[in-house]
Amino acid sequence: MTKPGPLDPSSLTDAELVAELARRRASAIRGGDMTSLELAAEKAKDELGASIVCRALDERCAPEDGKPTRCPKCGCAARVEEKKRPRTVRTLSGEQTYRRNYFRCSGCRHGFAPVDDELGIPADGTVTAEVEKRIADFGVNDVFEQAAERFSMHYGWSISENMVRRVVERVADVLE
Repeated sequence: MTKPGPLDPSSLTDAELVAELARRRASAIRGGDMTSLELAAEKAKDELGASIVCRALDERCAPEDGKPTRCPKCGCAARVEEKKRPRTVRTLSGEQTYRRNYFRCSGCRHGFAPVDDELGIPADGTVTAEVEKRIADFGVNDVFEQAAERFSMHYGWSISENMVRRVVERVADVLE
């Protein structure tokens, strides 16, 4: 009997790839209770989500050509001040660092990264807009210290009560 050759992932549909990954992960879990099964599934979701976000960010930032652009504040010409400047943000899929061009306006001296705007990442924050929504939800429904503790319990990573306060204030400023 011949041993089957390596699996060619390009010949599989997304559903078949997911089924194969599920089969591999499930066979690696031997015994255990429902909690261990659920936590293993959560870990797999986190790993896949982080890979997807990382790959999408790399693809989004790759085509940047470094040509001058217009300043979003005053409309003057803005040149690349730093190519492939790193930015680290906390996403629902974990911490991600991506590299994008950072521009400086020749008129008003405003600094900006168009990719950040395209992605909808708040200029003055360290988390994505989607994470901000969730932090704000905890923050408006509880005192900041308890909101940070509850967020940590639900998402598996810590935030400070100061972050909860800053997010709630930023959201309130936008709403005003």
